[in-house]
Amino acid sequence: MKQSTGLFTLWAIPRSRSTSFFRMMLERGDCLCIHEPFCAIADDGYVNLPDGYGRQLTLKSKEEVAAHVLDLSTQQRVFLKETTDHDHSDLLHTALFSERVKTAILIREPEEAITSHLRMNPDVDQASMGFGHLLKLIKGMQFSKHRYHLIKASDLVKKTTETVQDYCTFSQLPFIPEALNWASENRHEWSRTQHWHNDVANSTGIQQFTSKKPPLPPKLQVTLKKHLRNITPEYNALLEIS
Repeated sequence: MKQSTGLFTLWAIPRSRSTSFFRMMLERGDCLCIHEPFCAIADDGYVNLPDGYGRQLTLKSKEEVAAHVLDLSTQQRVFLKETTDHDHSDLLHTALFSERVKTAILIREPEEAITSHLRMNPDVDQASMGFGHLLKLIKGMQFSKHRYHLIKASDLVKKTTETVQDYCTFSQLPFIPEALNWASENRHEWSRTQHWHNDVANSTGIQQFTSKKPPLPPKLQVTLKKHLRNITPEYNALLEIS
């Protein structure tokens, strides 16, 4: 019997193709999809989420969001995507990391992720790039023996069908090949941070993200090398423990 309720979470470093994964989950049509509610709380102090009855509910704490999302998932399938711009390890004690939740992790090669981030925000600091925050989250999950599924951004782009099938097998969701392609559009789900998601808004599928952009200008190349020295050990630690 196919699962019609449940909570499916994706924790990802910023600029890791996570919004394209989110767009695919929207295209499936069988999940209520929630986009970065904990970052909204950290950045704005509140977030508006569906209440399950066709209205919006304003929540002002991470604990309220966690409880509400978990409650929604008893009524329908819910997919929650979050990025580790901020430290979310304070949520490890909540039922978001219980057996009832199917958790996935999305990572990307540091040079690609940092380059993408610098294009959007040349002044981004190391913590906001999220590798350290994600490492802390994974260590907490391993300590509590919470099971998770690791996805590499390179596999998502180059081996899309196989990678999504593996995710669906782990999550006990039906694989829907039609969801790998979509009509280009901006979505209200990511309207709070819309300018960060123009590539996805203009895309028609995950495979489209193989095109290369021109190199960073020389000044940002220096910044990239500095960040790489500091972040590569965090990334290697992520690979080692995963």
